[in-house]
Amino acid sequence: MKKNINRYLDIEKYRESKRKIDVLDPLILCLNRKGEIILFDEKCEKVTGYSEQEVTGTKIWRYFPEKRSDEKSENFFLSTEDKKVPNFLIIPWITKSGEKHEIKWRTIQFRNDKGNLRITIGIGVDLEETGDLIEGYEVSKVINKFLDELTSGIFTAKKTDRGIVLQNINKEFENLLNVERRDIKGERIETAFHIEDVSGFKNRLNEFISRGKGRENFQFFTEKEDGEKLKLNLTLLAMKGEENPRVFGILNKQGREEDERDDLKYYRAIVDNAKVGIGIVQGGAIDYVNQRLSDIFECCKENLKVEGLFNFVHPEDQSEMEILKEDNIEGKVPFTKEFRIITKKGKVRYLSVHGLRIEYNGEPASQLIIDDITKYKEMEKKLRDRREELSQAYTQLKETEGKLRERTKELEKTSETRSEFIDLVSHELSSLLTPAKTYLEMIRTGEMGEVNQTQEEKLSNVMERIENIEALVEDMLDLSRMEAGRIKTGDESVSIPKVMNSVVKDLDREIERKNHEVRIDIPDDLRNVVGNPRLLDKVFRNLVSNAVQYTPPEGKIEIKAKSTDNEVRISISDNGIGIPKEEQEKIFEKFYRVESAKHEEEGLGIGLALTKHFVELHEGEIWVESEEGKGSTFYVSLPISR
Repeated sequence: MKKNINRYLDIEKYRESKRKIDVLDPLILCLNRKGEIILFDEKCEKVTGYSEQEVTGTKIWRYFPEKRSDEKSENFFLSTEDKKVPNFLIIPWITKSGEKHEIKWRTIQFRNDKGNLRITIGIGVDLEETGDLIEGYEVSKVINKFLDELTSGIFTAKKTDRGIVLQNINKEFENLLNVERRDIKGERIETAFHIEDVSGFKNRLNEFISRGKGRENFQFFTEKEDGEKLKLNLTLLAMKGEENPRVFGILNKQGREEDERDDLKYYRAIVDNAKVGIGIVQGGAIDYVNQRLSDIFECCKENLKVEGLFNFVHPEDQSEMEILKEDNIEGKVPFTKEFRIITKKGKVRYLSVHGLRIEYNGEPASQLIIDDITKYKEMEKKLRDRREELSQAYTQLKETEGKLRERTKELEKTSETRSEFIDLVSHELSSLLTPAKTYLEMIRTGEMGEVNQTQEEKLSNVMERIENIEALVEDMLDLSRMEAGRIKTGDESVSIPKVMNSVVKDLDREIERKNHEVRIDIPDDLRNVVGNPRLLDKVFRNLVSNAVQYTPPEGKIEIKAKSTDNEVRISISDNGIGIPKEEQEKIFEKFYRVESAKHEEEGLGIGLALTKHFVELHEGEIWVESEEGKGSTFYVSLPISR
């Protein structure tokens, strides 16, 4: 019996509240975290004389008397500290006609996970019209009018001893779940939604309520009373301003977009933080300017709207940019232009602008996307200057090239003359040395009479000197032929063992004189290479001769060779004076002699340069590995066929 009486009293209380709510007819508006109006209901329009389009995006303080645009009013609507927010606040509203209406406000705030404000709902009554009827009433009951205007399923709920129960729902909620308010009011959320995973949903819901702030997203299937299954998105927001923990829920079918007002809010949030300037022109006036555009023009948003973009255009560009006059833009889009401005602070900047047709607040409008391209223009100028410099340098280069060609022709003539001279000198020297060498050899061998040992040694030294001179003459001739490109490789099959044995035999007298130990490790079946026998003989004669010259008496010389499928590799090692590391790359240069070897033997320093050239003519490679004071190893790699 008691339960029935309580139920009756609840029904009567609800009916009485409903009657009072109908009389109250509150004003309802929404603010973003900056205090800008993002929703303005019909009652607000009726009381203030402003349309929703006129106030959307403007700050609410604009409509308060100057003395009420203070910290107290701002805290009431936007503060995240409950202690600073009174339950009610009376603030006059200056109507469009200039009249003052005393409005008594109550607020509901929605916050993110960090407790920062996202949206404030303001609910007010015009005291001149209704008196102070809002006093003492539960705000959640007057919010139904606001909820019914939204296109998503909306509800409020609070924690009770029975669990988390529904308080208010809007018409779209009824449509989504095919229920009626009177039947579902007071039901626990998990029961009302007919959720399959009741336990999991309930646990998450309780955790969210316990936190008392932020938001929580759910996706689930539910079954309507007619058996239809729906996949729903549910977003819960923590609400402040009530004694018990409360939530505000937004319910949509899977894939459904948020309500258009939220779209505008998020669009503005994105545009306000864009890296390009964005302005919207509607009805012959600038309606919106983002922060980046304000920064580019170095002018605050409000002044930029009043002064217009065209007034900042550089005088030299104004004739081309008449299109930026507000009354011209809407008939000219789409368009793309580049121009200069003089900012509020007097700086010259280059800009690009793209004009587009859009719909803004349900009406046609033009959107201007403006980018600061000053750096690119400066870079273009630098590139133009650089191209001009390069063009001048190219002209000078062509002139220099012409001079070099002339000089080359002169040098070629000089080179030909020098080669002819070297050939002539070499021929004359050979003509002198050959008979002298023959005559000395006859004396040394006793054909001209008996010679004693001392005389024979002297004659041998002279013969050795003549042979050195002949070698130098031959090197000079080869160098001359090399520079003139007259040395050609052959295509004969050359036996490396045969060449090497011939070289060692010819140097045998010097090897014996210095008592060198020469070891030859070359297999008899070493594969032949294709080339010029004279040039290859010269290569190995130079390398072995150097080893003999720069290895001290009693030293060791080792000659090895091996073949692979593609090449023959020969190495000539000694334990002589070695070559400093910093000089190893230079020894193959013409006329270069290792510093430590200059006092050892005379020479022109062209032997290794010729050797390298002859090896490369055979498409081979030559390199050295050496350690100063411990000796050197020269490697020659020659292809088996070319």
